[in-house]
Amino acid sequence: MHEEVTITTRRGIRLSGTLTEGESDAAIIFSHGFLDERSSRGRFTDLMTA
Repeated sequence: MHEEVTITTRRGIRLSGTLTEGESDAAIIFSHGFLDERSSRGRFTDLMTA
């Protein structure tokens, strides 16, 4: 299951992402580079489904 999430910082900066729930309570955060796009050219999507 994928859910779009947005977090607003105290400075008013909006951070957007995709929450993908797994089978445990552990969390992994992937962060792309400044000039890259959200899925890092498909690499993050591949890792989420592995």
